[in-house]
Amino acid sequence: MGATGVAGSSLVTVLSDGGSPLSGIFVLLSTINPIVGLVVTAVVAVLMVVWNHKRIVKEAAELHAGDASAQA
Repeated sequence: MGATGVAGSSLVTVLSDGGSPLSGIFVLLSTINPIVGLVVTAVVAVLMVVWNHKRIVKEAAELHAGDASAQA
């Protein structure tokens, strides 16, 4: 027996779900199929980690190139 929320909804979420489209999509996918929600979330997380790592490496290379040219 689950709790019912606004307008008889049985979804349990937090108020911040309305402010983040990613969490809203996660809740939607998880209600359709929990495995799909988990897989999509994991794929998005891995893609964000790879993208962020590439950005950090690029910025570090630019910073070191600027330091080397300033010292020469």
